[in-house]
Amino acid sequence: MYKRLIILIVLSVPLAYLLARLMGLFYSHEQPFAVYGFEPLIPHAIDNSFPSDHVALGGAIATSVLFLHRRLGLLVWLLVVSVGLLRVVAGLHYPLDIVGGVCAGILAGMAAYVLTPKERG
Repeated sequence: MYKRLIILIVLSVPLAYLLARLMGLFYSHEQPFAVYGFEPLIPHAIDNSFPSDHVALGGAIATSVLFLHRRLGLLVWLLVVSVGLLRVVAGLHYPLDIVGGVCAGILAGMAAYVLTPKERG
């Protein structure tokens, strides 16, 4: 199980990053702090905030874990969603950015799961 989990994560994380970059090419907007002119809670450069890279990468890991260990995967997803919500509170993302990151993470995790061989035993 652990060998396959490592393989899933190694495949899904770069795939999530690639998906996030591609999604950002089709939809783009600056962070809330840049648009509304306030200081974010976490210093950050102004760039495209869609989708959230943190949530996309965390979502890829969470989805990979979920396929192999349901309870632990749900816990990891809870942490990923919490990170996303906190990034909204910090003024770094809009809720749509978090949803986009979740979608990229799920798609990447699912693709990695489908593409990797199943363990026998």
